[in-house]
Amino acid sequence: MGIAVPELPGDCEYYTILDFYEIARATHGDQFEAWVYKLPDKPRLLFRLAEETGVVLLPGKGFEVEHPSARVSLANLTMFQYKLIGQSVKRMLNELYQQYLKECSVK
Repeated sequence: MGIAVPELPGDCEYYTILDFYEIARATHGDQFEAWVYKLPDKPRLLFRLAEETGVVLLPGKGFEVEHPSARVSLANLTMFQYKLIGQSVKRMLNELYQQYLKECSVK
């Protein structure tokens, strides 16, 4: 996706969390992240990833399906599936960013 992956203490490298808010900030900045956070309909990350990739992931933040994050196993998917997940997240972010730019230009 073109963003750095932080190394966190206690990482077991068995799974990773895709936090849509953090990725939004890393790709398009703080203002875009704040805009995404305020959306009345939170991005349905898990459902869209399942529809577009055929991969069903667990919620990344406990079992709060409303929070746009996903827990991705690093032990049992293929490289092709990881690529599909990244492409899907990037596509969703780019769509939202275009919407954000349109709304900002209207104001």
